[in-house]
Amino acid sequence: MFKKGLIMILVLLMVSAFLVAGCAPEPAEEEEAAKNQVIIALWSAPEGLFNPNLWESVYDDYSANPVFAGMMRYDPDNNYELVSDLAESMEISDDNLSITFVLRDDIYFHDGEKMTAEDVKWTFEWMCHPDYTGVRAPMWAFIEGFEAFNTGAADELTGIEIIDERTISFTLTQIDAPSLTQIATWPISPKHVFEGTAIADLETHPAITHPIGAGPFQFVRYVEGQFTEMEAFDDYFRGRPSLDRIIVKVITAEVAQAQALTGEADIIWVQPNAKDFELYEEAGLNIHAMPANAYQYMAMKQDHPILSDKLVRHAITYALDRPAMVENLFDGMALQQVSHMSSVSWAYDPDLKPLPFDPAKATELLDEAGWVMGDG
Repeated sequence: MFKKGLIMILVLLMVSAFLVAGCAPEPAEEEEAAKNQVIIALWSAPEGLFNPNLWESVYDDYSANPVFAGMMRYDPDNNYELVSDLAESMEISDDNLSITFVLRDDIYFHDGEKMTAEDVKWTFEWMCHPDYTGVRAPMWAFIEGFEAFNTGAADELTGIEIIDERTISFTLTQIDAPSLTQIATWPISPKHVFEGTAIADLETHPAITHPIGAGPFQFVRYVEGQFTEMEAFDDYFRGRPSLDRIIVKVITAEVAQAQALTGEADIIWVQPNAKDFELYEEAGLNIHAMPANAYQYMAMKQDHPILSDKLVRHAITYALDRPAMVENLFDGMALQQVSHMSSVSWAYDPDLKPLPFDPAKATELLDEAGWVMGDG
């Protein structure tokens, strides 16, 4: 596996936050408005599934992510440790099987309704329900009572208990490290908006294309295939965002690059390319490259009759020239991934080393596994 270590390149503009040097003069009011908004360019259109329980594309995520918030969040300035967000506290039991959250008392959805533990429980019940149409259900398989609820044998997900209006507890059937962060950071949806609609029909609910959350920005509009627009939420519990507006528009990679150079786009996602960086620098732009808390990987199906053999899997890994992939696909601006934790995560183990590119070792392992070299 290799890590998209520097895939997300933010092209930020120099004059002041998110403004480009040398842009054409505008009327005073338009210029002032431009100072307080950010235009983000994506080169693929979202599907319009603007709810974390349903979206599968990163483009849907990017197009509506600021609308939502979870009980905890990752702190990028502290090795992505979990810190409070919608919840004021998180407590883990001594046996590591129970996680209890206490919500803040000042959390409001964008429609003015106050968030309660009912919203948290319903968000997870939606994904565990037998009629759920998304792909997230397996993430919650270790929540107590999941199987019975997911198969329709039970009417309630017993592993999620509402203690009071602000306190909720999750009980797991076994210790599972990913469940902690997944539960803690999962964005919360408003129960009152969706109740009354069958779970099987939620994908077509109006609040999927015009989402309501409790994040720093509220959704304004979505023009299919063109853009989404979000504006600052005045009652956001951590204070009104300094930006007034975020616009995420869909254009080709080539147009995105051109618009970054002219100031029509403030943030673009680009493949790492040293020649492009030279072009940006010549145009007076600042390049901010950072390791992404993500990675790309090739999974091997371990119940496959061939791939079930660990020797074969290791042979394939030794035979893959991953250093060449890093150099040729990412201009050297990536790292080889060695685990399911990004190198910027607090949980990353720096002592793990990637298997080297070694065709001779691959051949040796295949011989040991009983494979015979063919004539090809």
